[in-house]
Amino acid sequence: MNIRDIAKLAGVSPSTVSKILNKKDQAISAETRRKVLSVIKENHYRPAAPSAAAAFPARSFLLGAVLQKRPGIDIFLESLLLAAAREGYSVLTRFAETAAEERRCLQALLEYPLEGILRCGIPENGEEIRRL
Repeated sequence: MNIRDIAKLAGVSPSTVSKILNKKDQAISAETRRKVLSVIKENHYRPAAPSAAAAFPARSFLLGAVLQKRPGIDIFLESLLLAAAREGYSVLTRFAETAAEERRCLQALLEYPLEGILRCGIPENGEEIRRL
């Protein structure tokens, strides 16, 4: 989902959405602002981190991994890192024990331009994870 999608759903222009997201919306009516923010919330829209987009090329060669601490995870992690490195990738890792911790870890990883995320050993978060 991008600002064009949000604009279409809210019935406004993409520039209106951009102004609201960038807090340059002084000339926009409160009703339009509420409508756009409602669409953003309903669709769980997250703008891309501007620093991440500027700092990385089109291909980031970055992967994310959210893992559960358990016996043998060090061997798994070492194998993952070696396999990724052979293909030219770096892996950002986070550890989580609960579904709530996993959600926080995934949100942190989504600040980076990842090409993929691996989840291993954490209880299923279902629909909430799919929305992220």
